[in-house]
Amino acid sequence: MNEPLSRPLREALTDKLAESLTGPLPQATPRQLYGTTSVSGKVTAIIGMRRAGKTTFVHQLRQRRLDQGISRDHVPYINFEDELLAGLQASQLGFLLDEYGRRVTGSDTATTVTWCFDEIQVVP
Repeated sequence: MNEPLSRPLREALTDKLAESLTGPLPQATPRQLYGTTSVSGKVTAIIGMRRAGKTTFVHQLRQRRLDQGISRDHVPYINFEDELLAGLQASQLGFLLDEYGRRVTGSDTATTVTWCFDEIQVVP
């Protein structure tokens, strides 16, 4: 069950989701990794030292999905380190799914949605 969200948190999450579905992807130096970077049907966690390019790599993965013809609606990105999202609890994350469903109607339901969560560990 979703805990209720304060109006500022609800508005911040709504804005962040909308921005991720329509705004430009950041451009940066491509990151090169060797070995397996994903396993079908499993969560991919990107770990590493601070300022090593983890976020850049996430955006590279998003761009790769777009290059494969996946709709922008199917690769949302939320950075939970944003100070506007301070105080958000894990029990409130269901709001994102609800808002996504309201925002992305009539979408191809056969295509997997790849949620990209940056700094998710800050959400208790």
